[in-house]
Amino acid sequence: MSATFSLDRHRPLATWLGCGFLAWTFIWDNSRQASADVTDPMVVLPVPRPMKVVELLAIVVLTVYAVTADQDRKQYWVSGTVMLMLAVLLASCGSVVGVLAGYTTVGWAIQTTYEYLSPLLLAVAVGSLVRPIDKPASALRVLTVLVGANGLVAWYQLAVRGSWGDGIHGAMHDAHVYANVAWITVLWVLVRLYCGYGSRLLGFMLLALLVPTAWAAQNETGNLVLAAVLGGALLTLLWRHGGRWGVLAIGGIIALSVRFVPTIWEGGSLSGSFDRFRMIAGNLSGLGVIEGYKQVPLVMAGMPHSLLVGTGPGSYGSAPALGAMLAGGQPPPLMQRFTAESFRLTAAARGFLGSFVEKSTDLTAAVVEFGPIATLCGLSALWLLVILPSFRATVSRSIEHRAVGHWVILAASYLLVLSCGTAFYGWSVAHTSAFAIVASGASLLSSQTGVLGPVAQAESRSP
Repeated sequence: MSATFSLDRHRPLATWLGCGFLAWTFIWDNSRQASADVTDPMVVLPVPRPMKVVELLAIVVLTVYAVTADQDRKQYWVSGTVMLMLAVLLASCGSVVGVLAGYTTVGWAIQTTYEYLSPLLLAVAVGSLVRPIDKPASALRVLTVLVGANGLVAWYQLAVRGSWGDGIHGAMHDAHVYANVAWITVLWVLVRLYCGYGSRLLGFMLLALLVPTAWAAQNETGNLVLAAVLGGALLTLLWRHGGRWGVLAIGGIIALSVRFVPTIWEGGSLSGSFDRFRMIAGNLSGLGVIEGYKQVPLVMAGMPHSLLVGTGPGSYGSAPALGAMLAGGQPPPLMQRFTAESFRLTAAARGFLGSFVEKSTDLTAAVVEFGPIATLCGLSALWLLVILPSFRATVSRSIEHRAVGHWVILAASYLLVLSCGTAFYGWSVAHTSAFAIVASGASLLSSQTGVLGPVAQAESRSP
């Protein structure tokens, strides 16, 4: 047993695990073209739907092994795993309450819980296996290859077939999913160019391949969020340089605040040429997540159990919720207290967003279904397992670790802000993006993360 464990220490198990799950998410998303309402399926792989159950079981088994195995643990990993297990426990309690109350079913409760928490469970598994031999950038190389292949198909759809919007999805099941994963790959290219890591020629080729197709596929909230993330990164760089650059950053923040905050608050027009942006800006002041959080203190005062238990996973945006609405049913009382929304459908949401309405977001559903404490535990686990190690890696002596650390921070910011601002394919559905982020971030938990001293460097090189 000891010989086997010693041998495993010299194998990049975390790298293999992260790359394997990332490749699988692309395969699964491609196969969903056969069952989803895709107008122009491209290169559909015949993957049976029960394979999703195999994925669920694999992640559960790996998580159980990670928690029970007798290994040295990193402090951040232990704290993050505890927070995640607490979130799983609260989600399980909420599922029982939701099923007994008739607001959800066992199957939908399991599926919804898995959609939200599976990326974090993968981070636990990868973080428990990571060793100094693992390469955090390996998952991003796999991501680049897969997204590049989809980018070629998307260019064919754009240039040859003249498609736009939903018609540009590469070989994936939805244009939003393709745009999300393409934008985070663009962020990786920009980080590589900034850090001087990798080929510049390849970087410029990827930008020419992905930027036009991602913009055409998702000319709405995702593009606006990407601009906000890049703008924030630029202001941060200017601030860190200090001096006159810091003054320039302050001036930029003030100018943007004066220009956009009144417009967003009043729902005014940003520009005559961005009709869809105007719609987004007009909805920001009444965003579901804002309404939800404004109601949280009142709900907790009137219904103390809502602090721990929500309406139950799958009770807000699933098929049973839609069926209850069509049958004339009423939403759970707790849901009404949180968001003041019913099961009503809008023309924009009918048919593919379940019981979501325009004011709902990916994060709103998490707060309502899982409860505020479970949602906070999940976010804390993400911080401890993925984002905090990435911040530490930004000061590493390894250029690979620095580049991956910067990318994880930017990509996670993009996906989380997108989840806060829209119900279109955020954290819970965009596993092609989320798995890449958590696999890369958790790989930075290795002993080589951060600034290494001579002793630590010698230990990392020793057999």
